[in-house]
Amino acid sequence: MKPLPLPRLDWTQGQARNRDHDDPYFSRADGLAESRHVFLDGNALDTRLAAAPRFCIGELGFGTGLNFLLSWQAWAARAPAGAVLDYIAVEAAPLSRAQLRRALAPWPELTPLREGLCAALPPRHAGFHSVEPAPGLRLLLLYGDVGACLPQCRARVDAWFLDGFAPARNPAMWSPAVLAQVARLSAPGASLATYSAAGHVRRALQAAGFAMEKRPGFGRKRHMLVGRRDATPCAPSPAPWFDYPAGGDGPVAILGDGIVGACLARQLAEDGQAVQVFGADDGASARIPGFLVRPYPEATDSPASRLYALAFARACRFYARHVPAAFSRLRLGGQEGDLPAASLRPAAAVTALLEHPLIRRQRSGPCQIEADGSDWILRDEQGQLRYRGPRLLLCGARPPAGLPGTWPLRPCAGQVALTADAIEPAFAGKVHGFTVAGRGQIGSSYRPGEEAADIRPAESRQLLQQAGLAVEPADAAAGPRTVSPDHLPLLGPVPDLPRWARDYAGLNHGERHRAFGPGACLPGLWLNLGHGSRGATLAPLAALQLASALQGRPLPLPADLAAIAHPGRYAIRALKRGRDPLAD
Repeated sequence: MKPLPLPRLDWTQGQARNRDHDDPYFSRADGLAESRHVFLDGNALDTRLAAAPRFCIGELGFGTGLNFLLSWQAWAARAPAGAVLDYIAVEAAPLSRAQLRRALAPWPELTPLREGLCAALPPRHAGFHSVEPAPGLRLLLLYGDVGACLPQCRARVDAWFLDGFAPARNPAMWSPAVLAQVARLSAPGASLATYSAAGHVRRALQAAGFAMEKRPGFGRKRHMLVGRRDATPCAPSPAPWFDYPAGGDGPVAILGDGIVGACLARQLAEDGQAVQVFGADDGASARIPGFLVRPYPEATDSPASRLYALAFARACRFYARHVPAAFSRLRLGGQEGDLPAASLRPAAAVTALLEHPLIRRQRSGPCQIEADGSDWILRDEQGQLRYRGPRLLLCGARPPAGLPGTWPLRPCAGQVALTADAIEPAFAGKVHGFTVAGRGQIGSSYRPGEEAADIRPAESRQLLQQAGLAVEPADAAAGPRTVSPDHLPLLGPVPDLPRWARDYAGLNHGERHRAFGPGACLPGLWLNLGHGSRGATLAPLAALQLASALQGRPLPLPADLAAIAHPGRYAIRALKRGRDPLAD
C-alpha cells in the first residue's frame, strides 16, 4: 500500500496554509482560541465531557490535529474517572509528523499531547486506522475521500466538528450527501459546530435533520453555525442484514483460550470489562509458531487484502504493546523487495495476554452451549454448569456443540518446518521462511479436510524445497486449523436464520433495493471463528471490532470489510440465489 500524497503547504508568517485548497488550517489571529470558541464552546464540551462516562466526537477535516488535541486536553481535565472518549476524523491528505509538529509549534502548552499523537499516528495509507494515544482515548482516522469514507463508518457521534476547508474552496466536504452521512452517524440529540455560516451549508444541514442557529463567530467572522439533531429519520442502510445489533449489558464470557480468545479477552479487559475465559488449549496456539505477513505485493486491492493489511498493522501495534517478549519484527526478502513481517510465539503470548486482573481463566475442556431465556449456558463434557450469562463470545478453531445454525467450517491441518540453524529470508508464493531465535521457520503446509496434527517429514522437506532452501529439516510443528469456504473468518453476531429466511426472501425477486430492516440476531451471542492460518494476524483487529460492538463504540472496520467476514454472508448469498439458508 502506497502512502497518500502529502499536502502542499505554504508557511507564510509561520502558519500552515494548504496550497491545494488555498486556505489556512486555522485562524492567523489565534488558531487555538478559534478552535476553542467554535468547536469546544460551540458543542458545550466542557460541561458535557464532565458528565459523560462515554463520549464520541466526529470531525470532518483532521488537518493539523489541533481540535483533537484540545478535545483530549479538555477530556483529560474534566471527564469522570474511567471515562472513555472516541474521536473519529476524516482526512484526505494527512500531514506528516514533521508537518504536524511545525504547524502546532506556536502552542508549546500542547507539546506533550502533540508528541503523544505523533507517536500513535498510523502510516499515511488510505483506510480506517484505530489508535490509542492514551488510556481510554481512541482515535479512529479515516484516511481518504470523505464521500467514500463516511458511508463505510458505523458509529454514534455525540458532537461534530465541521472543519473542512472553506465551502467555496472544498465543496465536496460540504455537499448535501456528506452532511446526510453526518446525520446518519449522529446519536439522538447530537450537536454540531462549524466556523462556516454559508447559507447553503445551513440549509443542507437543516434538510439533513439538524435544527440550526447562528452565533457570533471568532475574530473578524461575524457568524458561525451550531446545530442539534432532531428526530428526522435517516436513510436506511444499503445492507441492513450486516449491521451489528446493540452489544447488550451484563457479564461477558469467552469460549476459547487460544490466541484469538486471548486477544479478545485482553482488549475487553483493557477497555474496563471483566471477562471469564473458558477452554483448554486446542494445540494450535501451543505448537505452531505465528507468522504475520502483510499482503504480498502482487495482491490486488481486494476487500480481503485490505482487511489483512489493516489487521497486520493493528497486530504489530497490539503485540508490541502487550506481549513484547513474545513478538519480533522481521524482514522478508524476495523478488518483490522487502516485505514487513513479524513472528509471534503464540503460547507465550496467550499466557501474557490473559494475565490481567479483569480476566479470569478457567480450564474447561470442550463445552456445549444452550440458550435459556435471555441467558447463554456453557456446560462441560460432564454436564456441569460452567457459565450462565447474557453475553457469550465463541472464539477459536471450531464451533462448539449446540451452536444454533449450520456453519460452513472445515478442518485444515498444517505444518511448519524448523531448521537447526539460521536461514536467509525466503519467499515463494504462500510459503515463507524466517529466522526466529536462531532457527529457521518455514511454513506452512495445508491439508484441507484433515484434523490430524501429526508430523510428516516429507512435508517438511517439501516446504524447504518450495522456499528454495538447500537444508534439511531438524524438527517440525503441526496443529489443527479451521477454515471457511472463502478463507475468511466468521466475525460478528449470530444471525437468527429462520427469521432471515422469512425477512429477506424478497432478495431473490428483484427487491434488493427495498428498505429491508436490520438483520435479526440471537441476542448476546457472537462469533470469532475460522481464522485458519492467519489467526495471529487478524486476532487483535477482530478483538477490537467485537469489543467495540459490545460497548457501543465506533467500529474500527469499514462496513464493506465487516461484511465480508459477517457470519450471515452465506445466508445472504443463498437467499439471493433463491436457496434456503437453513439448508446451506
